[in-house]
Amino acid sequence: MIVVTAASGAFGREVLAGLRRRLPGEHIVAPVRRPDGAGDLAAGGFDLRLGDYDRAETMCRAFEGADRVLLVSSPELDVERRVRQHRTALDAARDAGVGRVVCTSFLGADVRSDGAPAAHRLTEGALWDAGLPHTVLRHPFYTEAFGHPGLRVAAADGRTGLGAAASTRHCAAIWRWPPSPCSLAPNTSAAPTTSPETGGPSPTWPTP
Repeated sequence: MIVVTAASGAFGREVLAGLRRRLPGEHIVAPVRRPDGAGDLAAGGFDLRLGDYDRAETMCRAFEGADRVLLVSSPELDVERRVRQHRTALDAARDAGVGRVVCTSFLGADVRSDGAPAAHRLTEGALWDAGLPHTVLRHPFYTEAFGHPGLRVAAADGRTGLGAAASTRHCAAIWRWPPSPCSLAPNTSAAPTTSPETGGPSPTWPTP
């Protein structure tokens, strides 16, 4: 059984649609914070459950019977609260005996602890701490965000990588991940990365 968290959001819905083309709906769990506002997911054949990152008991129930979990990053802007929410979900996944957690992250989270990657870096650390088999999908800024003038300038002079949100959702929906972190764009960071498993350089995975 596969669980896709934050299932009522735009990202989650597109992943669900991709999975639904490959699996019967009853094998796909869709946890949402407000089930009464996601009746269309239940009507679509998905196993609709309550799942609130701020309520540990709901995440435990949401993950019951799960083989794999796609942890879609919380939209919370406060880094401390966002990481706490992710840890709640990861603890629930561990307690439920989930076989693998796939987590959406951000490009550079392996080498940066400030800015956009900050919460993702801490979340990736929590993944290792939890001892869960996992895969990290590190995406760059989405091209869809370039209505923002500052991002348009950064892209124009090469200071940020680009990627389409749809490509990340497609990768998440296929469920064919390697067993280590995977970046969805080339890692241009100068600083070397270290694998917590081996103590050596982290593997570099090609763009899917």
